[in-house]
Amino acid sequence: MANAETELITQLELIRQATALIEEAYASGSSAESNSHAHETYLSTKQLSERVPFSEGALRNMKSNGEFVSGRHFTKKGTKTIWIWSAVEEWLRHHDHEHLTATPFLSQGSKNGRS
Repeated sequence: MANAETELITQLELIRQATALIEEAYASGSSAESNSHAHETYLSTKQLSERVPFSEGALRNMKSNGEFVSGRHFTKKGTKTIWIWSAVEEWLRHHDHEHLTATPFLSQGSKNGRS
């Protein structure tokens, strides 16, 4: 009987801790919407280039040129860029890919592809 009681007390304590965490999240204004990145798909630049019609270099240039916005389309972890797939997907739905595919390959400060 002691084992059953100990297990019940342990389970009740876990429930109490979980409830406290949930209450704390609600009190701080957190919501399911603000925590939506918990189930997000994150990609490296190489992985993203395999899903979209742009090379790794084009993605880097588009990021540098402001096409993609830090905090919305990607985040940084050290020197690595971590892409937020749902934001990039949304961006793709609203942009003209044919117009963009040529321009991202130009280096910054160059005209007509010449440095």
